[in-house]
Amino acid sequence: YLQEEFNITSNPGVRFHYGVRNLSAGLDVAKALFGGATQLVIYGGSSGGVGAQVHAPFLARNLFGNNVNLFVLNDAGPVVQSLEDKDTLLARANDWALSKYIPPSLDLNLLEDQYGLEYILYRLENDSTVKEAFLGTDGDLTNRFFNGDTIGIDFRSDYRELIEYGHGEAHCAFPNRYKRFILTDDISHSLVYETFPPASESVNLPDPFFTKTADDG
Repeated sequence: YLQEEFNITSNPGVRFHYGVRNLSAGLDVAKALFGGATQLVIYGGSSGGVGAQVHAPFLARNLFGNNVNLFVLNDAGPVVQSLEDKDTLLARANDWALSKYIPPSLDLNLLEDQYGLEYILYRLENDSTVKEAFLGTDGDLTNRFFNGDTIGIDFRSDYRELIEYGHGEAHCAFPNRYKRFILTDDISHSLVYETFPPASESVNLPDPFFTKTADDG
């Protein structure tokens, strides 16, 4: 959220990110209410999907311990990104203060490396029970925009290759604990929200999204 007094007109180009605070507060509530839980599911959508998959599992382990079965679902948070626009990468790294969240042993260059992917691989290598999945579409208008794609280009474009490369690498390295479900020829920014109707609607649910994917891994 933004500070209440924040005004985009008087503060052009200034952004306030409180994702870590919100995440920490939410997990504190979860711990207080479900302290004896034996399994924990973390879900996030869009930028929240990136936070849920890249950062949240570490905080969850800190609070709930290593004996809890941990599942992470990232809906439409690409994690991997185009490395061509260095100015954008630097601005994002500074905005999110990324350097202070990366373990020194990873020795990552935020302008040259896929830090999100490396972060996930690091966790999978060191946390033998966590299971994770990426859900997305290969025509995602929002993610293609933020990765520099021109809206309207063919679906099987650089963006498709980007997410297949990143999440495919994680799946190949840990096939039993990392899955990716990519719906093809679709421009939606979420699989969960676009596929399932609101709970208030009295309709028959469609087939689960994972039966309609191009990739079953």
